[in-house]
Amino acid sequence: MPFVPLWQFVVAFFCNLIYVGLYYQMDDEAYCVLAAARILEGELPYRDFLTHITPGSYFITAAFLSVTGFNPLAVRGLLALLVASIGTIVQALADKSMPASWRYLPWLVWSTSGVYTHHILNYHWFGTLAIMAGVYWAVAWLERPTRRRGLAFGACGGLAMWIIQSAGLALALVAVVLWLRFRPKGLGWVGVGALLSSLVLWLPLLPWWAGVWQDNVLAMGRHLASARSSFDPGMGWRATRPLLELAWLQDPLFSLGVATRAWLAWERYIFYYPVLLMGLWLAERRRHRIAAALAWSLVAWDLTFLSRQTLPYLGYTSPLYLLVLLRLLSGWRWFRWQQAVIAATLVTYLLRGYELRQRYIYPIPTRTGLYWGVDPLEAAAMQLVHQWVSTKMPPGTRVLAYPYFTSLYTTEYLRNGCREPLFVEGAFGLERLQACVRELRDRDVQHLVVMPLVPEAVGQVSAISVPDYLQARKQWLQIVTQDYQLVEKRGFVSLYRRRPKG
Repeated sequence: MPFVPLWQFVVAFFCNLIYVGLYYQMDDEAYCVLAAARILEGELPYRDFLTHITPGSYFITAAFLSVTGFNPLAVRGLLALLVASIGTIVQALADKSMPASWRYLPWLVWSTSGVYTHHILNYHWFGTLAIMAGVYWAVAWLERPTRRRGLAFGACGGLAMWIIQSAGLALALVAVVLWLRFRPKGLGWVGVGALLSSLVLWLPLLPWWAGVWQDNVLAMGRHLASARSSFDPGMGWRATRPLLELAWLQDPLFSLGVATRAWLAWERYIFYYPVLLMGLWLAERRRHRIAAALAWSLVAWDLTFLSRQTLPYLGYTSPLYLLVLLRLLSGWRWFRWQQAVIAATLVTYLLRGYELRQRYIYPIPTRTGLYWGVDPLEAAAMQLVHQWVSTKMPPGTRVLAYPYFTSLYTTEYLRNGCREPLFVEGAFGLERLQACVRELRDRDVQHLVVMPLVPEAVGQVSAISVPDYLQARKQWLQIVTQDYQLVEKRGFVSLYRRRPKG
């Protein structure tokens, strides 16, 4: 990969430290961090714990956190490193596809707004890095289809599949789509590269191949069958409606920050497919081979999440989407257009940073460090949970944080009481909960912390109605607490302790 100036990497890294310490989507983030913690404790996926995601992001995160330790700066700092790394690839592709005067714009927009849609350390961002590396080598392969470039493209595909299945599928589709459109030579070498890198990466886990098949193929297939989120045309209105309720005169900077957040939701969601179609049409019409390859690659990537048309999922493609968008905008010949895009990018970044610090104001202490929340009720609940943990659960204690409270393990230095990191009542098979209950008995796990899911949120991402979910939640709670007695319940969190034997 060509040299990209170090200053760009450093600037992108520091620009994305604005998310450090924000108590946002903590349990989604903890899914990856928890697996990394278990690896550092000597456990292995498939052998010791279950995962429906292939384990590449866990091993990378474990290697990083083994040096830095577990704290808010380390976890979100790794996210910032991912953003900076993706930015180097964005710049390399912009050098190939953008007009000279616009070549830094995709990197600038990505570095200042790329992960705003889901600003947590997430296995999807690791997948985005692998996909973007693969797209770079795919473009290089189109330019000159040598064996080395084909092998490099394929190796990125194997890496992507090791990180997350959808990323591997995305690069496989990129290879197929680009070959069908441009017919470069050496498609077989791409396959060889994918096979060789996969053999190297998966070799340490070969003894547990049955678990890999069960968790990453069969279980993932069931998960995808139950996960449906169609495109939401009403999102634009919901993103802008709060603007009518803002106190513009009292705090104009904060109000402008909210407006920029709403605008970004429009730009990355409502305009996504029009931008893709227009960019693809113009690239083909004007015979811009590299621009067309990038647009076709984005089409291939989009095919992997047709059932999950949410803002975060569209946002994971942001680095490639921005290359298509800004290539499209660069065709507008107004001489001040470029300066306007740069100014708008920098101003919106500063406004969003200010708005974040004004919203996340409620302290949430944890053993790993202090976070700041946006909801006073959530902050009060988490402060209470921290008190429970501080007085009753020393670091390293096995506990079950039920059903989807994975951040309790990672922020409080606790250990997961069973092989399952989380549950979604009614959407998972009941036998998985029953197996967990048996593990809790065998390990004599003393404490159970319950923080229920929001029924409407479950209904948005799973094929289960809210009434069915509420019924399943009641049934599952009875099963998981059958050996426990309620110690304290306040708000939406509850603490249970195992009943004395006999």
